Amino acid sequence: MKPDVNLPGTVVVGCDGSWHSRQAVRVAAREAARRGVGLLLLSVAEPLSAGPDQLQLLVRAADDAMSDAMAVAEQALTLVVDIDPTLPTQVVIAPELGAPEAAAAAAGAGLLVLGRHGVHGQLAFSIGSTSAELARLFDCPVMVATDAPTRPLPQDAEPSVVLVGLDAGRDCARIFTVAAQEAAARGSRLVAVHALAPGTGRARADLAAGWRRVHEAMRSVTLPEGVPSRLVITRDDPVTALLMRARAGDLLVVGTKAGGRLAGLVAGSVSRGVLDAMPCDVLVVTPPRPGSGDDRGLALAGQEPAQRP
Repeated sequence: MKPDVNLPGTVVVGCDGSWHSRQAVRVAAREAARRGVGLLLLSVAEPLSAGPDQLQLLVRAADDAMSDAMAVAEQALTLVVDIDPTLPTQVVIAPELGAPEAAAAAAGAGLLVLGRHGVHGQLAFSIGSTSAELARLFDCPVMVATDAPTRPLPQDAEPSVVLVGLDAGRDCARIFTVAAQEAAARGSRLVAVHALAPGTGRARADLAAGWRRVHEAMRSVTLPEGVPSRLVITRDDPVTALLMRARAGDLLVVGTKAGGRLAGLVAGSVSRGVLDAMPCDVLVVTPPRPGSGDDRGLALAGQEPAQRP
């Protein structure tokens, strides 16, 4: 029996007409139904650039982009109706990312769902991509839909789990809270994975210290009733530690470093490494905006987050 958990906010999915976008729509429809909330299909017009002396071309490009965005939204809506005709769904078409329509969609969102690749083939959160701009606009977790189609697990297979990567950083407790809510909504086990920092050796004292740091953060969070959880301490590289434990149908939850909502998604980071080889859907928990009042992060005095080599 799944615990009673409230995950407020509309599920918003970015639509660009690509195969990856259609996969994201499927995932978003499933997540909206799971949460008992509405689904919003967001299609952003992307007109081609034109010079200042090409006003007619600029107007025509804007009109064509809006027509394309409407067609993309219509295709996405048809897909949602095929999946679940009872799901409350609205369509928002924004002339650009900075338009009031996009800002209004972001204001009421509890989850943003994106495809792994954009319409031009770029990876999610690539510099200059629409997905990166959307992630900056939305102040909520971002779920990246896996390319692999979801298949039922064999009857003798272990149930799906929610895997969350934790270090001893300030956002450790906040990331664990989000993962716990997701596990409760799915009726899944929660597995927290902590990879020891490079160079910590094989001493038992190092294992104990790593366990204590993350365990303190986990204990600071009130888990929803009925969510079994366990902590895994490993000497593996953080990306390897997460990917080797994840299966199709699981959910991987990762955070990003401070210094900007997408600062941790650069090449070489744990979150980027997970996204580049994701075997399942990945939920990225970005840092709260300054002044947002989100104080669920836990500062562990004297502890530094583990860094990838």
